[in-house]
Amino acid sequence: LKNITAKTYFLFTYILVGSVQIYAAFNHQLFGDEAFYWLESQWLSWSYSEVPGWTPWTLAFIDWLLPNHQFSVRIPNLMAALSIPWLGIFISRALSNEKNHSWLIGALLMALPILGVAGTLAVPDVWLVFFSLLAVWVLLQAIGKNHTYLFIILGLVLALGINVHLRFWLVILVTSGAVFWRFRSHHVVLKLLKFTLPMMLLGFIPVLIFNLQHDFPLLSFQLKDRHPWEFQPSHLSFFLTQVVITTPWVFYLCLTNFKSGVMINAGSSTQQLLIKTIVWAATVHWLVYAILGFFSDTLRLNIHWTLVSYVLLLVTTNQSNTSARLLRWAVVTGVTANLWLLFTLNHWLQEQTPQSQLSDRITHNATGWHQLAQHTDALLIKENQQSLITDHFMSLAQLKFYSQQINHIKALPHPLNTKHGRDKQLQIMDLIQAESDVPQLLVVEHSALKLTEVIGFYQSTCKKLHGIQLIDSLDINHGTKRYHYFNTASRNGACDIPPIVYYQFSNQLLSGWVLHDKTQPLAISLFDATHQTKLDTKLKLSTQPLGTNPLFQSLNPDQYQLLEFSLDEQITQDKDTLQLQLDYANHRLYSQRLILNH
Repeated sequence: LKNITAKTYFLFTYILVGSVQIYAAFNHQLFGDEAFYWLESQWLSWSYSEVPGWTPWTLAFIDWLLPNHQFSVRIPNLMAALSIPWLGIFISRALSNEKNHSWLIGALLMALPILGVAGTLAVPDVWLVFFSLLAVWVLLQAIGKNHTYLFIILGLVLALGINVHLRFWLVILVTSGAVFWRFRSHHVVLKLLKFTLPMMLLGFIPVLIFNLQHDFPLLSFQLKDRHPWEFQPSHLSFFLTQVVITTPWVFYLCLTNFKSGVMINAGSSTQQLLIKTIVWAATVHWLVYAILGFFSDTLRLNIHWTLVSYVLLLVTTNQSNTSARLLRWAVVTGVTANLWLLFTLNHWLQEQTPQSQLSDRITHNATGWHQLAQHTDALLIKENQQSLITDHFMSLAQLKFYSQQINHIKALPHPLNTKHGRDKQLQIMDLIQAESDVPQLLVVEHSALKLTEVIGFYQSTCKKLHGIQLIDSLDINHGTKRYHYFNTASRNGACDIPPIVYYQFSNQLLSGWVLHDKTQPLAISLFDATHQTKLDTKLKLSTQPLGTNPLFQSLNPDQYQLLEFSLDEQITQDKDTLQLQLDYANHRLYSQRLILNH
C-alpha cells in the first residue's frame, strides 16, 4: 500500500465496511443486552447496577430525538464505530508526521473483525475503544503543544469514559502507569496531576451517587458475583481464540509492533517515547486479561475484552520498520475476515434461515423477538389483556420495545436475571412481579431453563401467581426457542407444568423421557421441522413412575409420570432440525430442537 493507493484503499474499504455495518444495524433485531440498555434508558439514573450510565444515557437521548426503531437505538454506537478509523489516522499523524502512512493505520483498524461486529450493536465495547483512542489523541496533542486547556479536555474525555464500563477504569490505570513512568522527569506530569486528574475524578461522581444509594451493586456484580475466582484450566483456549478473532496476520503484526516498541531506547525523541508508552500500556492491558482469565468470568462471551489492546498496538505500526508483505496481508486478510463475519452474521440473523448449532449459539439472543412480540400481541387481544408477566429480563426488554399491545409489563425472579446481574436493576425499576391473584397473561421461555431449574421455576411461579394454566405455545426456528403462555390466578388453581423433555444420543442411539401429567394421555413421535412432517421411524415407548430421582422430589408421584422413549435404528434425516412431536387429546406441542451430532 503506497501513497495514493493506501488512501484510495482506505476510503473504498471504509465505505464498504461502513455500508454493511449500517445495513446490519438497520435490519437486525436488538440483541438481549441492547434491549436491556434501552429499557434502562427509560429510567434515567446516575448509574445502573451492572454498568455505569453512558450507554443508557445516549439511548435516552436518541429515544427522545428519533422514532422508536432498532436502528435509532444503534445510531450513537454506529457513529462512534465509524469515527474509530479516523481517530487512528489522527493519532498516526501525531506520532509520525506522515499523512500517507496514516491511511494504512485507518485500514488496519478496519481489519479487526470483532470491532466491525461490535460497531453494529448498542453495547459499551465500541465506546471503550472510542474513548481510549480519543484520550490517546488528546494526550498526544497536550504533550506536543503543552496547552492547559488540552489537559483539561483530556480529563473530561476520561471522565466520560469512566461512565462507559469498569473495563475503561483498567485502561486508565495501565495507561496512567505507563505515562507517569515514561514521563516521570517531564513537566507534563505536573499538568496531568494539576488539571487532568481533578477533571477525570468528576466522572466517578455519578457512579458513586448511585452505588451509595443502592449498596454498591455495580462493584458487587462486576468484581465479585460474575466471577468464580478459582483456577479454570479452560482459559487456555483464550490464547488460540485471540489469534482467531484478530486473524493470524493482524495478530502477528501486533506482536511485531510490540517488539518494535520495547526496543525503543530512553534517549529517543518524544514521539518515539510516546509510541513506547502506548505499546507498554496495550501489552499490560492484554496481559491482565490473559492472566485474570484463569480465575474470572467464563460464562459469558469475554474474548472481546482485549480489543483495546489490539487497537492501541495497531496505531503504533511503523511502516518503515515493518515488512510490506506483512502489512499487505494483515490489511487484506483482516478486512476480508471483517466483511466475511459481517455477511455471515447478516445471513444467520435472517429469521427464515434454519439455525445451525454454531449460529444459534452466537445469535440466540438476537433472533425471534419479532415473532414473539407478534404472537404475544395477538394473544393479548384474544384474551382481552394489556398486562403481561415475562420470565426474565431479555423477554421483558424485547417485548417492551417491540410489542404494540402491552401497557404494563413485569418480570419474574429468574436464573438468567441473576446470571447477567440484572436482578437489582429490575428491582430498582420496580419491574419484578410481586405475588398477585389478579388474572394476567404470563409468557415463559421454556428453552431458557436448565433441566434442574424447570420444575422449581414453575412451582414457585405457580405459588406466586396463585395458579398458572397453560393456554398456548410458540415454536421459533425449528425449536431453537420454545415459549409457553399461561393464564395466571386460574379459577381452578391449576399449576400446569409443561412437558419436560430429556434425551441423550449415544452410539447413534436416541433415548430419553418426557415428564407429563398422568391425566393427559400423550403420544410421542419424531418430527422433521424442515419438511414439517412426522418421520416414519417408530419410537419404543414405556411408562415409568418418577422413582427416587431427586429431580422429581417436589412432584406428586400420583399426578406425574415418565414416558420413556428409545430409537434403536440410525437416523438418516437432517439431525439439526429434529424435534419430538407431543400429541395430547386436544392439542399438540413440540420439544426443543434435538442436538444429535455427537
